[in-house]
Amino acid sequence: MLEDPTISRRRGFSVNQEENILFDDDLDANDELTPLDVNRRTMSLMGSLKDGSAPISQKWASGAKYYYESLDFMEVENDLLQEDRTQKSKLPRKRFDYKRWCLLFLIGMLTGTTAFLIDKGIEQISKYKWKWVGEQMETSSGGGTVPFLSPFLTFSAMNLVLSVAAASLVVYVEPLAAGSGIPEVKCYLNGIRIYRVVRLRTLLAKATGILFSVASGLPCGKEGPMIHSGAIIGGGVATGKSSKLHFDTGFLKEYRGDADKRLFVTAGAAAGVAAAFGAPVGGVLFAVEEVGSFWNLDMSIQVFFCATFSSLAINMYSKFQDPLAPASGQTNFGVVNGDYKIWELPFHILLGAIGGIVGAVFNQLNIEITQVRRKYIKQNKTKRILEVILINLAVSTILFVLTSRLYDCESMTELYNNGTDSVTGDLYVRVYGCNETTEYNNMATLFFSQTEANIRHMFHQESHLDYVTMIMHFVPYFFLTVLTYGIAVPSGLFLPCLALGASVGRIYGQGLHDLFDFDVSYGSYACFGAAAVLSGVVRMTVSLSVILMEATGNNTYVIPLMLITCTAKLVGDLFNHGIYDMHIDLQKIPLLENHLQPGLETATAADVMNALDAPCLPYEPTVRSILQLLHDKPHHQAFIVTTEGKKSEALQGLILRRYLLILLRKGAWGVMARSLNYEDFVKSAHERVIMKPQKYALSLTSTDLSQKMDLSRYMDKYPVTVTKETPLPRVFKLVRDLGLRHLVVVTPNHQPCGIIGRKCLSHLYPLDPAAAECSPSHFLAERHPSVERLPTSLFITTERAGSAGSGFGELENSSFNLTQQ
Repeated sequence: MLEDPTISRRRGFSVNQEENILFDDDLDANDELTPLDVNRRTMSLMGSLKDGSAPISQKWASGAKYYYESLDFMEVENDLLQEDRTQKSKLPRKRFDYKRWCLLFLIGMLTGTTAFLIDKGIEQISKYKWKWVGEQMETSSGGGTVPFLSPFLTFSAMNLVLSVAAASLVVYVEPLAAGSGIPEVKCYLNGIRIYRVVRLRTLLAKATGILFSVASGLPCGKEGPMIHSGAIIGGGVATGKSSKLHFDTGFLKEYRGDADKRLFVTAGAAAGVAAAFGAPVGGVLFAVEEVGSFWNLDMSIQVFFCATFSSLAINMYSKFQDPLAPASGQTNFGVVNGDYKIWELPFHILLGAIGGIVGAVFNQLNIEITQVRRKYIKQNKTKRILEVILINLAVSTILFVLTSRLYDCESMTELYNNGTDSVTGDLYVRVYGCNETTEYNNMATLFFSQTEANIRHMFHQESHLDYVTMIMHFVPYFFLTVLTYGIAVPSGLFLPCLALGASVGRIYGQGLHDLFDFDVSYGSYACFGAAAVLSGVVRMTVSLSVILMEATGNNTYVIPLMLITCTAKLVGDLFNHGIYDMHIDLQKIPLLENHLQPGLETATAADVMNALDAPCLPYEPTVRSILQLLHDKPHHQAFIVTTEGKKSEALQGLILRRYLLILLRKGAWGVMARSLNYEDFVKSAHERVIMKPQKYALSLTSTDLSQKMDLSRYMDKYPVTVTKETPLPRVFKLVRDLGLRHLVVVTPNHQPCGIIGRKCLSHLYPLDPAAAECSPSHFLAERHPSVERLPTSLFITTERAGSAGSGFGELENSSFNLTQQ
């Protein structure tokens, strides 16, 4: 019989007196697979394919990477689900789902709390850093040359220690903690299960690492990682379990389906935006525009509820610490009181175009550097740490030279002071080398402070700033930000891009005044420039406009901000895509956009489907035949069911690989064949035990192997089907809008002839060279070297997929080797 699911982890094999079942366990959970490794494993396990060639009818193949698995947004319509619905219909109907709203409240409060702790952590680390560095840089009140060697060594050493700490958390604890996390969250909500993306360890590495990376002086922001942290909190709290820790509360099982979990992850991401900028409405719009692929009215209300309490939480903590503190989020720009005139709108549109061009250049340079990074550094831990060290030293050297040798002392008398008692406070100006009562160091004020303070200085400084100062701020900061995004530290792009845009906006606004004698608000143009550049980089429009309106407290900016962001996006799209989409494409993640690739409108389902290379299952297969099928087809995640298991018979249903593994774990054969109910298939804390038989071994006897299993009760009896002649746009719409994982292709007699998975519809390239000649080359994804015309639908996956559990687990393929004693 089967062992208890809580058995301890085993490696290699399990031995039973009557039967040995060996499990391939040569891949450790922390190993990294290259696409070529994946392809070699696939070829070795699918040797029955003739030369690895594609089905004759297939004309287009996917270049997406094999090892991304899909989420199940559609419920399995089987007898178990119908019985569960019948039982629930007999209970008193709940008018109010209090559990759901309590979870949304808890997610919002926890996200706000996390944001507050991150903010205070950065503030405390930066406080001590600037205290020690400042003591060595201070000169007499009359001004003088700033010391160089001693403060530079102190500054560089502290930055180096902080950046290495951040990199170590990424390299040695959780690689997914690198970057902003927004592309990963976007892919997850699109229906792609990315390994460990919403895992507790990722949250700890991300939230802790961002403290060190921001405080180290690297040009990165905390807002992107805060969005990812909120998504992890949403996904973890809602399920009430952890597969890694084998912890299960047991009272949140109704929210463990991928569709329900999607809501809470979305709410967490929106709560992260609300906590970062104090913008709950902007958080909801961000979820709609940037990360959410599925939306409805109920989600809008629930996500807004969660985002509101996230913003409330961080404001509550701030008020408790300082009753006079303004209501804001993690980032406080202060109230921008500038105004604009109608005749300025054409100049705003031109500013948006400039921002789009700057953003396009930024994205292209970053992608080029990322490709070089992937080629030479790859996943080598030593090289990744060394890269962080070198970039941090470059940042420290450039910034220190600018602030200690290339600065000017400017008068404080015309500074716009907003919210502090002294214009020489830590949040606004630095006076190194200048008269501390009447002057300030212009370069140190821009570079030797948090990026938030830099932006606030630009927004509220209404006196004329020197053009050279603005250019010297923009140029090095631009290239350092391009270089930094993508290294092995948690880092966001929002604040660095806003700072770059603020410089562009001030140069533009001051130029309008000096050249045409226009009466304009420099602070307003700094805000508009910030919106233009950020929109040019990430291609956000509506959500960014609302976020900046809420963050600056000026609702009159709605028209110019909308014009600027829309223009920046349109101009940027003429050259390339947004930075997040470009990184997703570079990794060949099978993200399904809102529309099909151009040039494929006349294709049909037969052109992209994968012909059935696995035998169909009958209603009552033996345990041995199930094990043999799982061995022969280790990458298949779903199997066709017909009455007698013949492909010539009519389709009866579809059963997931996960369901077969659960049936084996639960011993559902013989007299127990129809004993399981709906609760047995709800994801639990032991999901990784179920999905990793090579580590948590099955133990079966010879008698068990000859027993029959009844699949008719557990299979999906109503899978979505199309015919081979169905137009590809209709196929794409079905898969994209319904969130389908598998789409079965049938003949007019309802006989199964192929399967279309998510991956069949992304990164398509033509198998026939003639098709390439008649299709625009830029519409075709570059063929990945690992693709050798093997079937690539999502029901064929490989080792590095996430578990079918909460996202905190993992899935690796098992290889059964049956030997009779």
